[in-house]
Amino acid sequence: MPRPRKTASKPAEARIVIGLDFGTTYSKVPSRIAYSTTPEPEILWGNQIKPNTKAPIHACMKLKLDEEAEGPDRFRKLLALITRDMVGMDIEDAPESSDDAPDHPEKKPVDIVADYLAKVRETAWDVLEQQYGKVLFSSMKKELVVTVPAVWSERAKDLTLKAVNRAEFNASKISLVSEPEAAAIYTLKCMREGPSRDDIKLGDVFVLCDSGGGTVDLISYKITQIDPVIRVEEAAIGTGDKCGASYVDSEFLSWLEQWIGSEAFQKIPVEKTRHGSQMMLSFESNKFCFSGDDDEMEVRIPAECGIQNSEELNIDDRTLTLNTAQMKQIFDPCVNSTIKLIDGQVTAVMKAGLDKPKMVLVVGGFGRNQYLYRKIKEYCSTRGIETRQPKFPWSAVARGAVCRGLEPASGGLVAVRLARKFYGTPVSTIFDPSLHNKEDMYIDRFTGCRMANGQMRWLSEKGDRLPES
Repeated sequence: MPRPRKTASKPAEARIVIGLDFGTTYSKVPSRIAYSTTPEPEILWGNQIKPNTKAPIHACMKLKLDEEAEGPDRFRKLLALITRDMVGMDIEDAPESSDDAPDHPEKKPVDIVADYLAKVRETAWDVLEQQYGKVLFSSMKKELVVTVPAVWSERAKDLTLKAVNRAEFNASKISLVSEPEAAAIYTLKCMREGPSRDDIKLGDVFVLCDSGGGTVDLISYKITQIDPVIRVEEAAIGTGDKCGASYVDSEFLSWLEQWIGSEAFQKIPVEKTRHGSQMMLSFESNKFCFSGDDDEMEVRIPAECGIQNSEELNIDDRTLTLNTAQMKQIFDPCVNSTIKLIDGQVTAVMKAGLDKPKMVLVVGGFGRNQYLYRKIKEYCSTRGIETRQPKFPWSAVARGAVCRGLEPASGGLVAVRLARKFYGTPVSTIFDPSLHNKEDMYIDRFTGCRMANGQMRWLSEKGDRLPES
């Protein structure tokens, strides 16, 4: 009797999970985009943008997606410094009560981000095609995990998804994950698989501080399961602010204007004071190295300011030397804001009746800075809290995004989340003169009962525990 023929099993469909963490400064791909001033504007990308490019450069449009975020004054200050040459983007014309920067006359922030992400896609696809081969890569199922700041509004998240879709990634699945959550996934994975495994214990609480180019995002977790996989639940609602590395650049320019005088500073062409200019590149290279010790920093200032040499201003052959105290003055506004955010998380955790956080995990491009890390460590050590930093902290968010995409639909890292806002719906209810305004009363035409119109029924309150499954 002939044996039944075995049916060949269908091979699993090849898929690739791509983490997209686009920032304002510390991207692994070029992080600026500009439009030429020719009649048919051409998108300039990465190294095509030279230090003397006069076309508008949009380096912080990611931040502009979140029009409802707090911190309008600092954001206006930063945008004013980097967009002074953009036609139609005079920040001073914006009303003081609004944090909205006037849009580019032909491009809205979502359009600019979409153009930028399209270039990211082209660059990433070229690299991946080289690695896997064009035929195999084109046949792969592509899943995209996009990271967003923890404090972004629902509107900002929606605009991010619109920009991603317009960039034509053509992914079969697109999902969002908060930047600190992605970083936590990566960091815990590193700790669990490395020599620090025994440092993670059931019930431990930790604060994740993601200090990036534009925003600093924080969230706290409590470890609820160790084996077979780590599970956590949110211990405090995520917080954040726009006080990342870009704002250190902003503080430097403000300090420089005060140091050499407004008259000399205003003579410097705008293209020589913005992201990517020679002066800012020299400052940024110093920014990475600044530790708060007795280190001096040298920055080459443009000739247009008219100051070649000045012993009083510490300028020699157009090279400005900044001492440690001056660098601290530039760094401290952002550093202090970061410490305040960490303190807020620690306080929120303890107010929730949980144990004091065991450690603060510092990630992000700006998190590499020795001075910032030292100040965080000083804060933590006085409170008996450890400070840790994983390998490759600058790419922890992107790596964590990929790990998130590889997690099963259920059973991911975070088992319980805390509601970020109040969620409710307007309803009509039986009129009670002791509770409702007389103006809200009406007679229901079907029941004849007196009803109160436009009353809120809250489905979820801020801080409510929301299980993932």
